[in-house]
Amino acid sequence: MEAMPLGELKQPTYYDDFPLYEQVKVPDLRRPSRDELLKHGSMLSGQSNFNVSEAPLLELTARHSQADAGRMNVLLPLFTSDDILMNPCQQAREGYTPFPGTVVYVYFQAPKDGLYFATVNFGGYQATMEIRWGLDRRTAYCDETRGMYVPVCALWSGKAGDWWNFTLNCTAPMWAWLEGVRIYQATT
Repeated sequence: MEAMPLGELKQPTYYDDFPLYEQVKVPDLRRPSRDELLKHGSMLSGQSNFNVSEAPLLELTARHSQADAGRMNVLLPLFTSDDILMNPCQQAREGYTPFPGTVVYVYFQAPKDGLYFATVNFGGYQATMEIRWGLDRRTAYCDETRGMYVPVCALWSGKAGDWWNFTLNCTAPMWAWLEGVRIYQATT
């Protein structure tokens, strides 16, 4: 058997079958305001006097995925620029292996004892984002018509040095984009 020169071998690529992904443009959406985040926090905590620190203790984005207080690892992203384009999780069909889609792992270390409020801003057409940690989970839905990122929020009580690890994934007819993850010190 004769060996073929390397120049004649065609390397298969995943994206050869998906030319549509090359044309994706993430819309210019605005972040939720501080008042909107406080409203979500009040609903989660059940406390009308819910408040968060002025600046986040940890802010993670596609361009800034690690800091002293934590980091974000992204498994199987479709595309990253200012936002992370996430492939949705696919349900298993008979005879097919389920595709997990893009999964984001977030790790945060509490600097002191207290309550922490995480906001995950995302967008997409009929997209549902899920944040999951331990036995808890929260979801939020976006229909892409509001002109802003939709936050999915979570509360966690931790002691100094404890780690809060959570995952993010989405379901959608096409894809969703993740703008960023922010964790604030919260008070009630």
